[in-house]
Amino acid sequence: MPPAGGGETGDGDMLRAVARTATIRKATLFDSVRPSLRSFRSWLAIERPPACPAAHKAAALRCRALRLAIICRRSWRASLATALATFAVIGILYFFAAVTTEELLRPLYDPVQRTISELAIGPFGFLQTSAFVVLGLSLLALQHALARHLRHTVLSRIALVLLALCGVASFLAAAFPTNLKGAVATVAGEIHESVASIGYAGLIIAIILLSLHFRRDERWRTFFTASSSLALLGAGSSIFMGATSNTDIGGLSQRVMVIPLLLWVVLTALRLRSLPPLPQEPVAAVAEPALGRRPRDEVL
Repeated sequence: MPPAGGGETGDGDMLRAVARTATIRKATLFDSVRPSLRSFRSWLAIERPPACPAAHKAAALRCRALRLAIICRRSWRASLATALATFAVIGILYFFAAVTTEELLRPLYDPVQRTISELAIGPFGFLQTSAFVVLGLSLLALQHALARHLRHTVLSRIALVLLALCGVASFLAAAFPTNLKGAVATVAGEIHESVASIGYAGLIIAIILLSLHFRRDERWRTFFTASSSLALLGAGSSIFMGATSNTDIGGLSQRVMVIPLLLWVVLTALRLRSLPPLPQEPVAAVAEPALGRRPRDEVL
């Protein structure tokens, strides 16, 4: 007669036998895979040698130098825009100073009847010629500074092109003196009047377009009212100048138009000086490789 609990003992022996069989099969499977793992590790050792710490340090130094170069470049761009805006203000002040000085040096000159361009003809004409040159440089300086502080839109791009055109027109006005009232017309005088008209019209249109752009730009929105007011004043006074250019108040009407336009240049340059540069991508995007680790392309 079998002892009590014999059935349970037989079942336990059977379970232990099954466990031993599974262990043997697992060991056999691992032994069959082990050569493949060894060959893979040897491939990594042969084809992908360990990274050199010196190479990692050199790469880290290159990344730091790149970050420093980016920071210096942004600082230089901001400083250049500020310097150009300052030059634009000084250039406009020089223009008014040159015109006033030459008017004082020529007592027979009547600013109510005669235009500003007529100051370039005579013994002190070099003052007005230099004023035209400095005015052109001021407009180009402002255009270059605005290009660094404006978001590029269709309006801003067209306005910046027109500002550059106004600067070139001022250079041409300096190169070709105008005709005196009542004198025989010359080719140089005709060229001067043509480029002056193009310069005035281009500057007025540029101010109007930039005013519309300022309204949509958060950084310039507070300047919209002043800019648009000067734009409307300049446009209205240009119509008045065109209607009275051949009368006895042609010089006065021209000055009424020139003052708000050049005042806009000064105020815009001063506003630009007070603005921070446009936000750039963070410099931290240039990551340094981790020292003592193998680069990703060497592991894969």
